[in-house]
Amino acid sequence: MRAMSKASFTIDEMEGEVLTMALMYPHSPLGIEGEPRLNASKVQVRASKSTEDRISINFDCKMRSPPSILETNDVLVRWDKIVSILMSYSKMMVFSSELQRLESDGRDRLHRVFEEYAKRRSQLDSERRELEKLVVATEMERKKLEREKEKREKEAALIKILDLEKQLDAKQQLELEVEQLKGKLAVMNQMGEEDLPLKMKLEKMTEELEEKSDVNTALLAKERQTNDELQRARKALITGFEEMQGGRTLIGIKRMGELDNKPFQNACRRKFSSIEADIKAAELCTFWQEELKNPDWHPFKVIHIGEDCKQVINEDDEKLQDLKYQFGDEVHKAVTTALNELLEYNASDKYIISELWNFKQGRKATLEEAIQYILKQWKIRKRKR
Repeated sequence: MRAMSKASFTIDEMEGEVLTMALMYPHSPLGIEGEPRLNASKVQVRASKSTEDRISINFDCKMRSPPSILETNDVLVRWDKIVSILMSYSKMMVFSSELQRLESDGRDRLHRVFEEYAKRRSQLDSERRELEKLVVATEMERKKLEREKEKREKEAALIKILDLEKQLDAKQQLELEVEQLKGKLAVMNQMGEEDLPLKMKLEKMTEELEEKSDVNTALLAKERQTNDELQRARKALITGFEEMQGGRTLIGIKRMGELDNKPFQNACRRKFSSIEADIKAAELCTFWQEELKNPDWHPFKVIHIGEDCKQVINEDDEKLQDLKYQFGDEVHKAVTTALNELLEYNASDKYIISELWNFKQGRKATLEEAIQYILKQWKIRKRKR
């Protein structure tokens, strides 16, 4: 005969329920001698945690004859094991509940930390943006002040140059008047001393000539000073253009005696592969730039123009002829152009110097052209803002 029994109890009451289970069920192994007993070896225990923290134990039992003492002891041992397992499970459930609580607290704490971090990060980003705005505003104000200062300096320089040019024109006019007076005096001296009115006029003109000579001497001194000031102004403009140089401009800086590398690149692209061309062009341009500085190489000759002598490039120079034969007219012209510039600007030392240059007309730019160009560019940029 087969019977099914089920016991249900809480975790805290588990131990007491198991120990008293034999009294609750008359067919338990601890029943009165002579009564039917359970086959302890067939007891199956299934424990599960329900939503109410209760343990359910199902006993699948089969009736048999009364057990022996050994069987009874074996059943008791098994019941002890069951109780031990259930107690361990009870502790595990308590530990699991505590662990879940700690995990929940940890998640809450971590969530608060992340919220605080996000808040601080937002504040820092806001402060950083404000700081960047202040930096930009400060930089714009600084540039504005620099532009205003530069404008005032350039306007003052232009006024100074115009004033110097007026003084130079006055000096030249005075020199012309002096020469005219000298001519008139020479004519009057040849006419003799008989004519008294003419003699008086001659004396008056002599006095005027002496006065103008004194003025001319003062103007010569002023001219030297003016030339010095003009040279300083030109150097200042050259420095300013070098600092602001960028891209092609009508007025800018040309380095006199410096080779243009474009003809070398064009020639090397015709002779070498695309990979080697740029390297060969750079090497060739560097070699000839150093050759221009070579004091032992003097590819010039002297020619006579009337009573004057002038140095010009010797087209029959062996190195120049070889360069023209190997790399063509374009490279040859680039080298001879640099030689002419060195001959004009620095024939003795042969080092490169910077010069204000009118690229549109291919000539040296005047101070007035340079200043007017700068003012024009400044006005264009001001309108764009």
